[in-house]
Amino acid sequence: MSTKKEDLGKNTFKLTIEVENSEFQDAIDKVYNKNKKKYKVNGFRPGNVPKEVLIKMYGEEVFYDDAINMVLGPSYEKALEETDIEPVAMPKIDIVQVGKGKNLIYTAEVAVKPEVKLGKYKGVKVEEESTEVTDEDVDNAIKQDAEKNARLVSVEDRNTKNGDTVNIDFVGSVDGVEFEGGAAKGFDLQLGSKTFIDNFEEQLEDKKIGDDVVVKVKFPKDYGKEDLAGKKAEFKVKINSITEKVMPEINDDFAQEVSEFDTLKDYKEDLKKKLKEAKESQAANVRKAKVLEEVAKTTEVEIPEVMIDGQVNQMINNFAQQLSMQGLNIDDFMKYTGMTFDTLKEQYKGDAERDIKVALTLEAIAKEENIEASEEDLNKELDTLATRMNKSVDEIKKMIGGRIFEMKEELAMEKTIDFLLENAKK
Repeated sequence: MSTKKEDLGKNTFKLTIEVENSEFQDAIDKVYNKNKKKYKVNGFRPGNVPKEVLIKMYGEEVFYDDAINMVLGPSYEKALEETDIEPVAMPKIDIVQVGKGKNLIYTAEVAVKPEVKLGKYKGVKVEEESTEVTDEDVDNAIKQDAEKNARLVSVEDRNTKNGDTVNIDFVGSVDGVEFEGGAAKGFDLQLGSKTFIDNFEEQLEDKKIGDDVVVKVKFPKDYGKEDLAGKKAEFKVKINSITEKVMPEINDDFAQEVSEFDTLKDYKEDLKKKLKEAKESQAANVRKAKVLEEVAKTTEVEIPEVMIDGQVNQMINNFAQQLSMQGLNIDDFMKYTGMTFDTLKEQYKGDAERDIKVALTLEAIAKEENIEASEEDLNKELDTLATRMNKSVDEIKKMIGGRIFEMKEELAMEKTIDFLLENAKK
């Protein structure tokens, strides 16, 4: 086997890997022996069809795909060792040559961890967030609790108004032609929630049950679905029912209903205390984010595009999981919002690039300052997890398995963040 290494720039290399034909033929033999029971040819019992007969019938290439897959992994790993390359993502593989009597030649485009040039990371200055809790903050928190405990009451003796929830059937069309995703029956829509595009909900105000309303709207020019972007549309809407929220009266009875306190005064004092704790926690998180942002600003690094793509895909997967926990799937989300995977990827790209830059910066600072997670740090974290999950440390270690190294790396990054916060100016 031989390997040639070519620097493509932007922390990307192309490896041209040549596997001897004899090694490739060995792989073909293994593929044949593994799958020979699957081949059926008249005159031969299953599993007894000679390889030469199969090659004569179908050509040697019948084994190529599986044989290539068999040699790719080991040869690629060996090429990485020979060229001293540490990839940060899966390679892009292209088969250059394969054929009877020929060596297998393929290329692997590999992105490597970029070199990081640190700027100023000690003594960065960030403003402190206010943790003051005002009477207005407390009142707003009470309103939120009241919203959760509001009663939904059917309305029949008046027309719709902002804030009502209307149950509707609707069908949308452009130039008289209905479009996909533009129709539904029994849909609950809160007027004023801005769930639908601009001016849709307003046109359903001051209407009564049973009304048929023609809602005229114009899709934004940047709407996710190109066939609808910038176009005028009509929705035929029927109002099936109207409900409104009836808010509870804010008094001692309300306090007893939503909390463990007997009086509104005690309930407010507890709310203020909790809001203070939440603001302090939020301020700490904001300060950490600002410090990391300021430190990363001065870092110089050229991030391979494949790293950004990988992070974007991970973000989208996480978002899809969040949707599934709410009983939704990402395809329905795309349909209702008019977005496409391309627009979603573009939306995440900036955040992905920022996150990677921060991570690379932290890693470089940890190396520069010799910050590592000790065995004591690791054992403390394992104890914490064991307590939280009501398991023994040995059980936690079994659950984590080979991720112990990753855990140590994560702890080292946390220690590096603590180092930056301790050295930041207020």
